[in-house]
Amino acid sequence: MTARLRRIDPALQVSGRQVFTIREENSGAMPVVALFRYGRAPTTLLLWLSYAMNLFVLTFIASWMPTFLRVFAGVDLKQADAIAALFSLGGILSPLPLGYFIDRHGATRVLAANYVAAGISIVLVGLAGADATLAAIGVFCAGLFVIGGQGGINALASMLYPTEMRATGVGWALGAGRVASVFGPMAGGAMLNGQWSAAAIFATISVPVFIAALATICVRFSRRPGAASADRSAVEGRPAIGTS
Repeated sequence: MTARLRRIDPALQVSGRQVFTIREENSGAMPVVALFRYGRAPTTLLLWLSYAMNLFVLTFIASWMPTFLRVFAGVDLKQADAIAALFSLGGILSPLPLGYFIDRHGATRVLAANYVAAGISIVLVGLAGADATLAAIGVFCAGLFVIGGQGGINALASMLYPTEMRATGVGWALGAGRVASVFGPMAGGAMLNGQWSAAAIFATISVPVFIAALATICVRFSRRPGAASADRSAVEGRPAIGTS
């Protein structure tokens, strides 16, 4: 066990006789109500906003990207599908590097930067015009950061709440995101029907992920003063192991 702990945190001083504990309060409230008690309301609402914005964009891109590529880049159906598949490929490759940076620099910082990169990637798709190669790069990067951001925000949500309400906190945040995701495909249809340009569509769709970036970084400063030190350390990127 000591060897495993040193692999997690090489700087940790252990002799093999320490007792490790997690000190968490018992809220005594219904789990959903507890998400808004003791100063947690700002954190909960900011988390929900991040989920909503990211899932809105994710479903928008997943639903409409092949159509957008055919209409704006002028590629055939087979090529459009191949380029659109890069969105999912980026999402497959993102967890390992994202997890690496979260582990070293903290979830809120890394996720905020991730969402900014997602917004830039989405704008790039809109500026690609008829350049299929540039569009493919933008789509891949969008998947890397949008889908990757969804996995990262799930990890952040689990850090924000004590054990007794952790599943409730993550579940309700996902619920808020799913509600927003319903409007992603609807927005794409409305934009096409309104004959928006590619640049206008993707510039507009980049806005929600920039909002997600702002909401996520604000989570860092919304933590209540009495939050559990282990939770706070995980969010801010410091080792969360304590000994007694």
